[in-house]
Amino acid sequence: MKLAKWVKVGGGRVGIIVRGDVAAVKAAVEAGVQAAKNIGTVQSEVIIPRPSEKLLPKFPLDPIRAEKKSSK
Repeated sequence: MKLAKWVKVGGGRVGIIVRGDVAAVKAAVEAGVQAAKNIGTVQSEVIIPRPSEKLLPKFPLDPIRAEKKSSK
């Protein structure tokens, strides 16, 4: 399971796209929902197993790369 996209939607809302094995994604989403409920409200969660080719241009395929912190 890899984090593909993280977007601040506004009003304290965040959209997250993860990619990977369906079981791993479901487990990650469930854990994320439980953690988010501890600090606020979860608006919704959606898992799209094996999305249509038409949806792929809307969702990034490559995982986010960790940014290296620069020392100043």
